[in-house]
Formats: sequence, structure tokens, C-alpha cells
Amino acid sequence: MKQLRENLIESGRKPLGRKSAVLAIHWQYDVVAPEGALSETFAKSVGERNVIPRTASLLDHARAADARIIYIIAQQEPKHSPHVANNALWNMVAKSDRFMKGTRGVEVIAELAPADQDVIMYHDRTSCFYGTSLLNYLVGNNIQDIYLTGVATNVAVDHTARDAAQFGFNTYLVEDCCASTDMRFHEAALLSLELLCTGVVQSNDVIAGSDPGNVSATR
Repeated sequence: MKQLRENLIESGRKPLGRKSAVLAIHWQYDVVAPEGALSETFAKSVGERNVIPRTASLLDHARAADARIIYIIAQQEPKHSPHVANNALWNMVAKSDRFMKGTRGVEVIAELAPADQDVIMYHDRTSCFYGTSLLNYLVGNNIQDIYLTGVATNVAVDHTARDAAQFGFNTYLVEDCCASTDMRFHEAALLSLELLCTGVVQSNDVIAGSDPGNVSATR
């Protein structure tokens, strides 16, 4: 572990720009809203850590810097294909009537509402790359740097971060814009992701590096 830590990449302040994309993972009513399907699982931890206001601020700055914002929504197709139930997570989803296409549960919460230029994609597995056009979109728009926000740090965010790094993107986990069921899972994920991502960063550092005077080189 010491040898790995000696090779950590210095993150510092990473400016957002036209070659950057912010992934907003599972900011939907069924996941993070108090009345949602997973309210007992995520709403409390998201609220206690003040994650949503920080994410809103980051997304606003990303738009101002001409970065791409991509919302990834967990969604099931009713009566479309058999629901996979080969682990506890998918078993829970399969037994519920939530995350269904066309319901409020798959809408982005009002506090983080997408702008007209933002992109929304839907998936029904763990990684946001699986079964979506995310990779094609990123490559097609010459994206080099990816910033991850969302829920859960140790599930969809973790899997997506690993895939992004393997695909060759500079991959940054915005730690204070992510949450898990509780801090134990969040911190456990960070132990691996700080080694597998390009960097684990804080939203204030990303925002400070993306002020108008600092982003011209990325455009």
C-alpha cells in the first residue's frame, strides 16, 4: 500500500472546461428524496452531509465553464425484460414497483434539475457505462476529464469510476458530492478509489479552479 500511495497523482485544483464532463448519478426521487423508494437507505446520509446543495453549486459552475453534464438515472422497463435478481441490490429492485419508466421516481430531484443543454441517460445495471451510450457520447465530444457525483459511492459511483479509468479518462471522484448508506461504506470505497482514480477531490477545489479567469486553457 505504501508503494501505491507513493505514486498517487497530485490532484490540486482541476479546472472544468469543454473537455470535461460531470456525471450526476442517481439524483432522482426514488433514490435520494425523503419520500423515495430508498429513503431509509440514502436520504438521511445525503441530508446529513449536505451533499445536494454542494452538488447544485458544482453543476452551476460546470455549466458556466461549458463542461458537459450528464445525468444517469436508474430505471426499469415495466413488463419489458426479466429483472435480474442475482444479488441483494437487484433482488430488492426486482421485488419493488419503483424505478419504473414514466414515474416520478425516475425524475431528477427539483434541487438538481437539469438545464436544457444537459444530457439524461438511463441504465438498469451498476456501472453507468453498461448498456448506455455514455462512452460514445464522451468520446464523440472529446471529453478527457470526468468528475463523478452521486449515489452510492460504493456501488454505481465506484463501478463507473473504475470503468472510466479503464477507458482512459482522467477520472476524479468529487468526494463531498457523493454519499453511501453510511460513512463506513463511503470511506471504504474511497480507500480503493483514491488509488484507482486520477484523484479524489473536493467540490470547493474544483469550483475554485473553474472560475472564469482559470478556465481559458481548457476551452
